[in-house]
Amino acid sequence: MKKFVAILKEKRVGELSSPLLYRHVDHLRNLTHEGKLQLCGPFRDSGQAIQILICNDYEEAVLLVENDPFIKDGYYAAYELNELVEANEANNWLI
Repeated sequence: MKKFVAILKEKRVGELSSPLLYRHVDHLRNLTHEGKLQLCGPFRDSGQAIQILICNDYEEAVLLVENDPFIKDGYYAAYELNELVEANEANNWLI
């Protein structure tokens, strides 16, 4: 499995509706139960948010991000998606 980092950008100004928030949280819960979401959350000062997804390929990651109600409903107008090559002790920090 590969990891992908999605940065949700261009947040809509104004109040977030409760129905949209709950649909978004349900989406995140489903991803978590499927083992597809490693981490997510908003950045405190930038108006952006991050999702780290665990997927088979880039196309699957795109599908997961584009099915997020925050993207579908335009709460975030854009996103950036990149594959993460994780460096850690197990792979000797990619040396």
